[in-house]
Amino acid sequence: MIEVEKKCLATSEFLDFLKNNAEKLGDRVLEDVYLDFEDLRFIKNDIWLRKRNGKYELKVPMSDSRKSDVYEEIENEAQILEKLDLRNFSELMSLSVLVTHRQKFQIDDFHIDLDEITSPKTDFHYNMMEIELMVEFFKDYEDAQKRILEFMQKHSLKAEIVNGKVIEYFRRYRRDIFELFKANPHHSHRIVDSMMKEVTIRTNNSVEGIKKIEKLWQNVINGNVPLVLTENTVLISKYSNYASNENGDYDLSILAVDCDFMRQLEKECANGKYKKYDFCSDNSDIAENTKAVWQQVWTDTQEGKIKRSYTEDYECTILADYSQDHKLHCLLYISIEKNS
Repeated sequence: MIEVEKKCLATSEFLDFLKNNAEKLGDRVLEDVYLDFEDLRFIKNDIWLRKRNGKYELKVPMSDSRKSDVYEEIENEAQILEKLDLRNFSELMSLSVLVTHRQKFQIDDFHIDLDEITSPKTDFHYNMMEIELMVEFFKDYEDAQKRILEFMQKHSLKAEIVNGKVIEYFRRYRRDIFELFKANPHHSHRIVDSMMKEVTIRTNNSVEGIKKIEKLWQNVINGNVPLVLTENTVLISKYSNYASNENGDYDLSILAVDCDFMRQLEKECANGKYKKYDFCSDNSDIAENTKAVWQQVWTDTQEGKIKRSYTEDYECTILADYSQDHKLHCLLYISIEKNS
């Protein structure tokens, strides 16, 4: 059988439609380890080998032009080894480990997968949907593709390019591999690379303003607002362009910084330019901890313990899994006037 699929982003209206009209086939958790040689010979030839929940699976393109998502799928280990001219899988290296929480639905002969993807030991988080049809012969591909596009149009789903989970992971964490896709005309037509160094909104500390911040963070974490990330960077918040004080408007930016940036902030604290606040807690609720540490800043300001300069302030969260004391830490670097 040949799988014909189209990746897209689900709308809230379509999610409601699935809930009320589709047959839910079940939920699954998939752990995928993607494998290749060090020279990336599989990736370069659009060959995808993964170990899914302990079982090897291979996808090879059905068309030499490779301009469509049409692959032959092989799940027999002996056949995979023969197809790839391998003696065993120990010759290969791991490129990524992705964990997918999948909900499966069916409408007529359309299979729909809703995926929430994470990766161990990273902050990778990505949501996407796949609409699939299975055909027996390659000659039926175009008709299946047309049916998928008509289905999407019927349900107001945008037929735009959406990165698959592996491509998206490479875009954020393995730019060396992602650049191969961008440079290869067989791949470049079906990937998205709208990377930004930072994203900024104008907001304030009102209830609606805080909701705007929370929504922006959610979009960044989900990958809907793509930022340049590597294995050596972390996401932080920057507060700047204050209209007055904490009661006025300000710019909230989310940006990726490296260890050198954080070390420089520590030096600026020692030089009296910044006051550091480190709020730690067993409570894993980031929003509650962030609110608590900012409340301490506002209290210190009102009591005259610090005199804020309202230039640029920075906020960073260290999750319990990554802290030495296994507690969540909310760090603030508050710009202050000298000798305050």
